[in-house]
Amino acid sequence: MQLARREKESVENYLASILDIQKRNGRCYSVDVSHDLNVAKASVSVAMKKLTEQDLVSFGTSHELILSEAGHAIAKDVLAKRKLLKEALIAIGVDEETAETDAHEIEHSISKETNKKLYQYLRKQMKK
Repeated sequence: MQLARREKESVENYLASILDIQKRNGRCYSVDVSHDLNVAKASVSVAMKKLTEQDLVSFGTSHELILSEAGHAIAKDVLAKRKLLKEALIAIGVDEETAETDAHEIEHSISKETNKKLYQYLRKQMKK
């Protein structure tokens, strides 16, 4: 069970990194992911092979990474959770750097239901 959870977290981290880099730079290459996640280029190559086999990522004509529809959906969900959690942590007084780090750790652990309820709660609180 623990291995499956770590593999899921790894997949989510890679996909979120790709989407985040694409948003910032317009394109994403394996070397960008290596720098973003602070992992070896060889580790990224192994991960991209697995993600390609799972139809979550493909390679463009210039060898850029392209998220499939499913890969994009997973990445978008992870980044939305991270943003929401970071906002929640900052709202309760956590400094921004710590909130970013903690949100990144927590994002893999909460369900869609918890994320939705947290979002609704935060929106109500921010309107007050």
